Amino acid sequence: MGIAILLMPKKESRFKLAKILWLLAAYAFLHSVGDFATIISDIKEETKNHIGIIFTSVSYLFLFEFGRRLINLSKKILPWWLLPVCVLITFSASFFSSDYLKSFNIFVGYFVRFPAGIMASIGFILYFSSIKSEVKESKVVKTYFIVISIAMFLWAILCGIVRVEGNFFPANIINTTTFFDFTGFPVQVFRTITSILTTIALFGIFDIFKWEMIHRLQDSQNEIREYNNSLEEIVKQRTEKLIKVNDIQSSLYDVLQMTLQKQTLNEILEKILNKLLSVSWLSLEAKGAIFLVAENQQELVLKVSKNLNELQLNICAIVPFGRCLCGRAALNREIVFSQHLDETHENTYNGITPHGHYCIPIINDETVLGVINVYLKDGYVSKKEDEEFLRVFASLGAKIIIHYKSDEEIRALTSELEMRVEERTEQLAVINKNLFLEIEEHKETENLLLESNERYETLIKTSLDGFWVVNTEGRILEVNDAYCLMLGCSREKLLTKHITDIEVIESEEKTREHIEKIIKQGWDRFKTKHRCADGKIIDVEISTVFISSQKIFLVFINDITQRKQAEKELIKLNKAVESSSEIIFMTDKDGVITFINNEFTVVYGYRADEVVGKVTPRILKSGMMETKDYEAFWQAIMNKQVIKGDLINKTKNGKLIHIEGSANAVFDESGDIIGFLAIQRDITERKKIEEDRANAKKTAEDANRMKSEFLANMSHEIRTPLNAIIGFSNILKEKTAGKLIYTEYLDNIIQSSRVLLSLINDILDLSKVEAGKMVIDYQPVSLKNIIKEIHSVFQLKAKEKGLLLNIQILDDIPESIITDEKYLKQILFNLIGNAVKFTHKGSVDIAVNIIPKDNTKGSKADLKFTIKDTGIGIPSDKLISIFEPFLQIEHKDSHKYGGTGLGLSITKRLVELLGGTISVESQIGKGSVFSFSIFNIEISSLRIDENKNNENKLFSKIRFKNPVLLLAEDILSNRMVVKGYLESLKIIIIEAENGEECLNAIRKQRPDIILMDMQMPVMDGYTAINIIKSDDALKDIPIIALSASGMKQQKEQFEKVADDFLIKPIYKNELLEKLIKYLPYEELTENIKEHEKHLTEKPVVLKQIKLSAKVKEEIVAKFMPSITKLQEALNIDELQDFVKKLEKFNVKNKIAFIDEHCNNIIKNIISFNIEKILDNLKQLKEFINK
Repeated sequence: MGIAILLMPKKESRFKLAKILWLLAAYAFLHSVGDFATIISDIKEETKNHIGIIFTSVSYLFLFEFGRRLINLSKKILPWWLLPVCVLITFSASFFSSDYLKSFNIFVGYFVRFPAGIMASIGFILYFSSIKSEVKESKVVKTYFIVISIAMFLWAILCGIVRVEGNFFPANIINTTTFFDFTGFPVQVFRTITSILTTIALFGIFDIFKWEMIHRLQDSQNEIREYNNSLEEIVKQRTEKLIKVNDIQSSLYDVLQMTLQKQTLNEILEKILNKLLSVSWLSLEAKGAIFLVAENQQELVLKVSKNLNELQLNICAIVPFGRCLCGRAALNREIVFSQHLDETHENTYNGITPHGHYCIPIINDETVLGVINVYLKDGYVSKKEDEEFLRVFASLGAKIIIHYKSDEEIRALTSELEMRVEERTEQLAVINKNLFLEIEEHKETENLLLESNERYETLIKTSLDGFWVVNTEGRILEVNDAYCLMLGCSREKLLTKHITDIEVIESEEKTREHIEKIIKQGWDRFKTKHRCADGKIIDVEISTVFISSQKIFLVFINDITQRKQAEKELIKLNKAVESSSEIIFMTDKDGVITFINNEFTVVYGYRADEVVGKVTPRILKSGMMETKDYEAFWQAIMNKQVIKGDLINKTKNGKLIHIEGSANAVFDESGDIIGFLAIQRDITERKKIEEDRANAKKTAEDANRMKSEFLANMSHEIRTPLNAIIGFSNILKEKTAGKLIYTEYLDNIIQSSRVLLSLINDILDLSKVEAGKMVIDYQPVSLKNIIKEIHSVFQLKAKEKGLLLNIQILDDIPESIITDEKYLKQILFNLIGNAVKFTHKGSVDIAVNIIPKDNTKGSKADLKFTIKDTGIGIPSDKLISIFEPFLQIEHKDSHKYGGTGLGLSITKRLVELLGGTISVESQIGKGSVFSFSIFNIEISSLRIDENKNNENKLFSKIRFKNPVLLLAEDILSNRMVVKGYLESLKIIIIEAENGEECLNAIRKQRPDIILMDMQMPVMDGYTAINIIKSDDALKDIPIIALSASGMKQQKEQFEKVADDFLIKPIYKNELLEKLIKYLPYEELTENIKEHEKHLTEKPVVLKQIKLSAKVKEEIVAKFMPSITKLQEALNIDELQDFVKKLEKFNVKNKIAFIDEHCNNIIKNIISFNIEKILDNLKQLKEFINK
């Protein structure tokens, strides 16, 4: 029972009993020890048990005290001294006994144990009747309390009445008969009943403990819930208060910042009103106004407002002192609060809606400056702290108003303002400190406060303006990042400086005087210059406030360097606008002129007072533009587009002038159009010049076109007979081979024809050069092949004249270059031809060198060509003019050399066209040196076949396979020349004299190729070719265009309609070159291996089918890269795809060798014979290359 009692909670228990249960536990423990000592004594059969008697007797003292306190829990009737009296009686009675311990035990039984038991049982009953109703309602608790009470009562009887050692009362006092002997009630039964009840009571205590724990847990939860709710409410209140304080700080700071801005009073008042209405915790509507006192000091005048309708603005424009809420606020100098509309709201108007007001007087030194009127949200309740904030806010507004009225007054008011702000700041600091102390145990609220402080500090640190804190000695105590960035100096370094280290204008003495002046007047604003870390001087504007309580200056620094520069630039711009040769004027958004410059007056004749205020079109409109054009103009410019163009305007005297100009919109800060800017230029004279130039250009173009047509016609008319002359001469030369006299005649005819043709070509080339119509055709070219070809051409002529023709080409010359082969040959032909022509003895030396460069590596090079001769030379005074057209050097034998004088002129133009320069050095009688250099020539990696131009070797051993050639040519001699060229080549020729006959011939017999003259009667070549190419059955027939015109534009037309073209006169080699490009042919070769195989003495001539140039070009482009790739990395899937494409290609061309190798490759793929596959690819590649 004692352990159970000790387990019961003592603190904050539902039962007061729990607080004294330790007394009952002590009794149980001491009594148990006494009983245990008694048992030990009985076992030892000792007659005296002093230890048991002492522990048992003392235990009853605890029981007695427990009973007394239990009774006092419900009825405080037993005094504390009752226990000491019982103990004193017990000890006194026992003292006179011969057996002290025995007497002590007996008297404890009667004076302590018995009363203790009775008091405990009575105490339980009284206590139970006094505990809370919810405990009584518990049947379990109620039953256990009754049982405990009965058990305690019986136990008291057992402990108090039963005598010790057989005495009912103390020995020798009353009698020696026990209570049970006297009543006859069995003592064992009595003990058994008492033990059962005590056991039940024990379990009851455990259940009470359990019940107590459950209810205590519930109480704890309720208390925790109530504590959390209370804590949340405190945090909410503190947070709201913190936000409120932060808003106050921010609002006051923003208002202070307004004093540093260069704005009008109305702009500042509007910002103050907006700032006040934006304070969230004031519960204001977004409506309000600020009134200022009129000059008569008897009325309020509405200055700024927000969201007031027009009716309200009219009624409240002027409010007399004492009238309505605002008037009374001004008159009484007190805040007027109205929660609803009543008779006090004297200014009424239709449609007035219920609303509340705060009317805050703006007061400075007992002088009313105005009233701030704000609208309140419905249900707003006036608060003292709100009114205090509004009063401070209005006071700040008063300072700002005074600032804009008088410099003297602003200093005094700012000082007072600073004092109030300082006091308010100190109050806010105290509030912040108290708030911090109150909520420092609550982390969330603490974080909010920290964020607020960081935000306040960040406001200064992140400000775009510089900020100082300076003491009265001029030492910098604090500086923000913006100023560090402004000076390009670290914060640590700035904190070591005195302001005189940075100040440029003022000396140290003047700086000290300035500091004292600011201390006296409390604030100042001025402009000065500061020195940056790199020595650069910047212009700054300083606004400073002296905090007297802390003896520091708060300094705001604004970098105005760019602004001052802009002001200077603006002055320059104004001067430039006034002195500009451009017409500049501005209008408002309705087109009304607001500004003109001096040039406007000069051009249009109007003075500023004549046009400013008038609409632009009415002044300048000429009537030459349609109304829709003006509407489109205004629509575009209103859409914020920049308009540029020409127009015709009218001057003051009615003269029409051409104007070139632009117009664009001008915007305000919000992006709205506020006007337009126009910049114009009088281009009347330029228009006239342009018109004259256009007429002159048209005349020149007509003349040039006529010249081109003339040259084309002349070219055609001259080339046509030349074609017959040269063609028949070549044919006759072949026919009369061996007859020297005829050969010489024919050579002279051919040579003369070539000279005439060269003259025509020179004239055409000069025409194209002058017209700028020569186009470079960049292709890979073998430089060495060109030099060898030219050497072979001039070698015979040089040998006839007894000249040495030397060629020097260094090994480092690139194998192949990218240039125009035709033009390069023409340059070399002209220069070498002249050298051979004008040299009679000695030599002609040709050299090609690379010009050294700093960077010799790369894919480009500079080449220098030198042609040196030992000829007649050129006079020094003619070296500059030698390259002019139609210029020939006068010489005693000039008639012997002949020529047109165009060669060098064309040569110079071609060198320049290729990106080079040409020069000449010469001495009369010693010779000349012509040098030309071409720069940045791209080096080609392609290797050029040296034998590709060896036409004689190619054409001497070919034979066509009886192809049908259709020749459409209206001139008989030209047809005869072509037939003569092809006579020995087994070509079937069908003739037609015009395009119509050509079409009829095609329908009768399909030709393998067509030669089509482009200028024929009845139907020309263009029409005939278009008809053929539009027919699906005929469009594949190759067509070669023939023409005597060498003009570039005509060549381009030929390329568009025909597959190829030839320019008359036609040479045999040129014609055969075109034919083998489109027709299959045979080449006759001696095969020594076949000769040895058959052991025949005669060489065997084998026929080997050759691919046409067009087919070869196609097969090389389509399949050679794939063959190379497969040889490097064989992939079966790619190989199969390659074979399919090659077979498809060969369906049309029917080349037996390709079919055979395709079949072999497929067989080797099936057998997976890699070695044979690679061998097949190698053979196929060799076949295509050959």
